[in-house]
Amino acid sequence: MDFTFDSEQNDLREAVRGLLERAYGDSEQRRKVAATDPGFEEKTWSRLAEMGILGLPFAEEHGGMGAGPIEVAIVAEEFGRVIAPEPFVEAVVLAGGLISAVGTDAQKSEILAGLAEGTTLAAFAHNEIGTRWSPSASAVTATQSGDGWTLSGVKEPVPHGARADVLVVSAVTDGGTALFLVRGDAQGLTRTGYRTHDGGRAANVRFEGTPAELLGDAATDRTADIERAQAAARIAYANEAVGAMDTALRTTAEYLKTRKQFGVTLNRFQALTFRAADMYVSLELARSTALWAAMVQDAGGDVVAAADRARLQTSRAGRHIGKEAIQLHGGIGMTAEYKVGHYTSRLTAIDHLLGDGDWAADRLAERVTEYETVDPLGAPYV
Repeated sequence: MDFTFDSEQNDLREAVRGLLERAYGDSEQRRKVAATDPGFEEKTWSRLAEMGILGLPFAEEHGGMGAGPIEVAIVAEEFGRVIAPEPFVEAVVLAGGLISAVGTDAQKSEILAGLAEGTTLAAFAHNEIGTRWSPSASAVTATQSGDGWTLSGVKEPVPHGARADVLVVSAVTDGGTALFLVRGDAQGLTRTGYRTHDGGRAANVRFEGTPAELLGDAATDRTADIERAQAAARIAYANEAVGAMDTALRTTAEYLKTRKQFGVTLNRFQALTFRAADMYVSLELARSTALWAAMVQDAGGDVVAAADRARLQTSRAGRHIGKEAIQLHGGIGMTAEYKVGHYTSRLTAIDHLLGDGDWAADRLAERVTEYETVDPLGAPYV
């Protein structure tokens, strides 16, 4: 498989990297932005829109760029390099992906165009208290009232749910789990935002007879659409994690080259060099798996299985690299002022968004009997 980028993809990577490094190349600036609501820099969000990044995966007729999963993966990795707090995956890949997949032409033209322009922020309100990464809803119910719908129940946590201008909400109907649009100023909508451990934002979202607009033409079961959209987001998160791991490793390697003990730099100690080499192996395994998953998605393959494999590999690599980065830095790695802890925190958050590594391993194990057994010469056993 060819894992190299073409010239346009390289240009995209350099453009996004330049913008995000100017915004968050200084880790202190990232901490300041994350400390105040809405948890990301609105000006940077607008600049991303001007570059076409926020409309990257959407069709051109809906205000997008018509790019594919590889370009999304490139952008996500650059976000991870500086752990940029802007909700690219949450708003564009997940919420926007669902609207693009099941919305009507009118809904796509309105909301996706707003997303691409940076004037509308969308969030997917799907997680429910007491559930573990299910693609179906159970705690929020939808009731048809004349030509409209109302929602009742609670969603939590909803990433960036307090700031969102429009919520894509999953709710139970007679036909299964349907999707709805709820405007940020809707009656009966209560949103309580809070800060997450990685500096991001989430919210408790309560619906009390809240007016909602059906997403799509009919109140059919959208469980399969939700699972595919979540899989696409997992692949994007995997590439974001690769970017974060890359920076954590580079920061650690530089520290080992400059910090001295007993009159010599730490990289002169063979045991520490071996540990850094193991971090590099974990990073490259995660990188190849995450990019492979994006290529499977681009080719129209089994995106759910590919996303599970990418999640499993990046989960293991993220834990390994995050812990080693802190330990190899020693005491300074434990301080809130030093950046490796922030990268480890973000890697931990990614690992628990939309399913962790153990969850992905269980799902892959359930499908192990579907694969052919192959002998050492490559011929399937009969």
